[in-house]
Amino acid sequence: MDPDYSNYDLTELVEARESIDRNAHIHRYFKICQEIDARVIQPKEIQRLNSRNNFSNLVFVKVIFSLLSIFFTHKLFIAFTDSYISWRGKTNYYAQQSPNVYYLLVAVNVFFLLFCVYLVVTNRWANKLNA
Repeated sequence: MDPDYSNYDLTELVEARESIDRNAHIHRYFKICQEIDARVIQPKEIQRLNSRNNFSNLVFVKVIFSLLSIFFTHKLFIAFTDSYISWRGKTNYYAQQSPNVYYLLVAVNVFFLLFCVYLVVTNRWANKLNA
């Protein structure tokens, strides 16, 4: 009766491989080597699948933030050409009538634009998520 090597951990498998008589128990030796290979290769395959999944998520996030960058650029273009900026589509703030609010909203839009561009251009934030 052969032992069930699937219940062994990796150190026990290595010890069993080193202590077994290779010529007398070739079948057991082969099963131990297969089990060790399966345990060593499996994390690499899982890591490869996770990296593919992370890449597709990264592309999706970058596309979304690219579209947001275009939106904020359009809002700022309208703000500078027409001298007004709208907030939530309901209220227009003009540079001549309420300059403090106008410039505050322009600054908020510039901040969000720069933030979106930063997220699109760099991968540093994605590396922190994967760690």
